[in-house]
Amino acid sequence: MTSKPYVVVAGTDFSPDAARALQTAFEYARREAPAELHVAHVAFAVVTEPTRWFLPEVDLATMPAQTLYELNARLVSQIGAVLGAYVRRQIGVRVSGHARVDFPSVGLSYLCSELVAD
Repeated sequence: MTSKPYVVVAGTDFSPDAARALQTAFEYARREAPAELHVAHVAFAVVTEPTRWFLPEVDLATMPAQTLYELNARLVSQIGAVLGAYVRRQIGVRVSGHARVDFPSVGLSYLCSELVAD
């Protein structure tokens, strides 16, 4: 019989405060190892083509135009920059990234439910 790993979900907006929160979430997961840390960035909108937004009802005048692929690459880069040294040590925490399109609070809540987060 295998036991379920402890599941932690952390959201990020790529800010310095989010980086500190990500480090704290990793340490929390490490204390509960075996564990999984799922890092998520939930965007209001992404571009599907250079001139077409996925969620046109959102005011996008001040938002940078990024594809979901670009957001995912940025997320992977942040995970590596913030947690790279920890992850390379293989200390009982598996780290995954999730880039999604939704309202941030809703997207994070759905991810927590899907993963049966602790």
